[in-house]
Amino acid sequence: MSKRNLQGSWKAVWIGGMVGATAALLFAPKSGKRLRRDLVRGAQDLRDTTSEWAKDASYSTQKAVKQVSGYASEWSDLARGMARSVLRVRKAKPRRGLLWR
Repeated sequence: MSKRNLQGSWKAVWIGGMVGATAALLFAPKSGKRLRRDLVRGAQDLRDTTSEWAKDASYSTQKAVKQVSGYASEWSDLARGMARSVLRVRKAKPRRGLLWR
């Protein structure tokens, strides 16, 4: 199983656990005050976890952008160098033919 699928599976398990915990809280015989306190704690945990996921996603995205930008720069430099080489060869040796018009 790939790392991406494994992460998605853990997130699904976690979300399912949160839904199950919320349902258990709502149907458990507790006082209203205690139930509200437990729901607030659950909401805070959910907020903290989603905040961590957002930070992780942001970091991964920034890392990918830097990597792609580096590749684009390398390819651009390579293409520029190849174009200069072609122009030098063309100026140095004028020929006739399909590529040399």
